[in-house]
Amino acid sequence: MGSEESNIIAFKKQEQSKKRKETQSKETDIYDSIFTPELHKQLLEKARKENACD
Repeated sequence: MGSEESNIIAFKKQEQSKKRKETQSKETDIYDSIFTPELHKQLLEKARKENACD
């Protein structure tokens, strides 16, 4: 394999890694915007009430 080919492969891997990180970042931002501390608190309270009845 020539040096040019290995540079192309390295570049492609770098681009894939960038895209993967961007996707993960977007997913994290969406999750954080939906799953707020207030919602977390409400869900915990609901779960406690449901389990207390059992």
